[in-house]
Amino acid sequence: MRLLRTAALAFAALLAAVCPAFAGVTVDASTTGNSGASAVSTHPITIPACASGKMLVVSFARNGDGTVTNTWPGSPSYTALLAPTTCANGNCTLEIRTRVTDGSEADFDITTSVAEKDAWRVDCVSGQHASTAPEVTGANPNVTVNNPDPPSETASWGGSESNLWITMTTYRTSATTLNSVPTSCPTNYETAACLDTKSTGTGRMGLGSSWRVAATDTEDPDTFLLDATTSNYVAATVVIRAAPSTQAPRSMHQYRLRR
Repeated sequence: MRLLRTAALAFAALLAAVCPAFAGVTVDASTTGNSGASAVSTHPITIPACASGKMLVVSFARNGDGTVTNTWPGSPSYTALLAPTTCANGNCTLEIRTRVTDGSEADFDITTSVAEKDAWRVDCVSGQHASTAPEVTGANPNVTVNNPDPPSETASWGGSESNLWITMTTYRTSATTLNSVPTSCPTNYETAACLDTKSTGTGRMGLGSSWRVAATDTEDPDTFLLDATTSNYVAATVVIRAAPSTQAPRSMHQYRLRR
């Protein structure tokens, strides 16, 4: 019995050495906001506390089409992930940018060439891969629905790592809000992280979003649920790769079990 236990422990140690584990990638904190009842050309963005070496993911939704331009701060700069993507009917636009933090980050403004209502979310991500950039798929179907459907996304690195998936949808109508959690965000996404922010009044801009960690390289989120229809929307699914452990893999011939 002792020999079997010793062999089992040795084999477990061998697997741990040969197959490097992946560190946990997750969302540590989030902030949301909107422009309220007024259309504005200066859109203040408040970031959550996010230590150096983590990643900020900024999702910015506004009214207006592609003829309206978004201007982000030049320093510190944010890297484009989803280029401004406009609803099929031209009534809303979603843009996503990221930044690996270095301690210089602070609240900032996004300016638009035309005054528009907005809704935004900022996530602080930890445990992300140092050299693999996040990936995203966006969709803007020409439909009027109460259940926006985020697109499927496949990570280019493959495998079955525990990736972080962030999904979101815009909506634009004076009556629509997300239903109360847990029924508003896609199935299996974090209930506590299912956040809804929206401006007010006629032509309000809304953004619903959530995240989950799942060991899959392809994710096709379920739908969001609204309490009224939205005339077109932009939805997106983001994948962020986890950082590998600091333990380097070793080859099998370096090990042998002793009798």
